Amino acid sequence: MKTNLFSTSVVACSILGLGFLASPASGAVFIQTGNGSIFTNSTDGSNPFTPASGNTLNIGSTLDVTGPYAATATALVGTGGTPYPIINVFGTSSLQFLGTDNTARTQQVTVNFNDASQFLIDPASHTFRTAVTIGYSSSANSVSSGNLVFQTGGDPSIININSGSVTIGNLSPSDKQGRLNLNGGNFNVSGVNYTTGFNVFNINFTSLSSGFTLVGAANIDALNTQIADGLFQINGVDQTSLVSYNRNFSGGNLTISAVPEPATMALLAASLTGIVIFRRRRA
Repeated sequence: MKTNLFSTSVVACSILGLGFLASPASGAVFIQTGNGSIFTNSTDGSNPFTPASGNTLNIGSTLDVTGPYAATATALVGTGGTPYPIINVFGTSSLQFLGTDNTARTQQVTVNFNDASQFLIDPASHTFRTAVTIGYSSSANSVSSGNLVFQTGGDPSIININSGSVTIGNLSPSDKQGRLNLNGGNFNVSGVNYTTGFNVFNINFTSLSSGFTLVGAANIDALNTQIADGLFQINGVDQTSLVSYNRNFSGGNLTISAVPEPATMALLAASLTGIVIFRRRRA
């Protein structure tokens, strides 16, 4: 069971967009009909998912990948208005974002992973440019070897890991805006390409049960510079002290998780004391 850090987590989630699952707006609803590209293997009964030139998607359009299918997307771009297109991945289906250069990057779309579906990226790398929202509420362990690159040409991209785990190569925000919210799930990387001094990309813990793991870390201090620079947050607030985090170094892997704040610990202690007193009185 997930443990919230504060009673104000719900408010924080609303403000920060944590654990966000978008609701389909009015517009065409498409269904994936087979493995492969969502642009050639999905239909609303008469029309394919691609409504315009290139891979630009209509405002309010929705695609459900039920399968189980291994779906792919290259150069996935929502139109310049909102609500952005929504892709819902169900069951044991997967959606893999393919393409390594700027012509193949993903922009302005919301993708929700449910059930035991998998969030996968290109074996080399893939770029999220603007307003990509990932809601990962799957129980699956999604594993990719490629690097995930962030760019910003407008609204930043947000990844919400609500359950399960996601493993990639390098997480590469560099000096770009964006947010990785750890709301109950785990996120594993081989490296972090982050430009210190900008503090515009954040890895935000909202749950004590979430962990961020650097695979192949040199030692327990491998992320100390990033912690001090404010890369990591707890409930949307920079926490730059090492004492704010549990750091577990084992087998060459460094896992960071949030430490409960003193107020939370005091509340837990008071609750336990009350339970002990109640049991003694009953006895």
